[in-house]
Amino acid sequence: MAEESLIQAVTLRRAREARDEIRRHYPEAEVTYEVCGGRGIITACDGRFIISKEFVESADTLSDPHCMIEYARVLQGRSRLVVVVPLDRAVGMRLRLLELNNWWLFYYQIHYYDEGGEVRRLDRRTWRRMMDLSPDEEERAIEVA
Repeated sequence: MAEESLIQAVTLRRAREARDEIRRHYPEAEVTYEVCGGRGIITACDGRFIISKEFVESADTLSDPHCMIEYARVLQGRSRLVVVVPLDRAVGMRLRLLELNNWWLFYYQIHYYDEGGEVRRLDRRTWRRMMDLSPDEEERAIEVA
């Protein structure tokens, strides 16, 4: 699948999933999406308030140094941030987003997609497995999905 059509397919899939996730809590929310410049952007609004902003990134768009600033702005606006990246970039993206914890900005999720357009959430357990780390020995607090 060509990269542009892959980004389009993943963005559409995530837009549908985001609509279902958001409308469980905000039934009147409007979810819109667009694909431009090799990246997809999904925005969920309730009236004039942004509830969630999602970025479907390609390998090329992840090289933009302004991405992290854009992600931080979403979090500082107290909106949910979801970043969807290619499978081979998921581990690195989790490490990059952990840098935002210096500002106590925790309300984000990372998803990854494969060449077929399948999207999966990257939780701590999956991340540790991808890093070839052993599972956590002690119980941790529940990871909010």
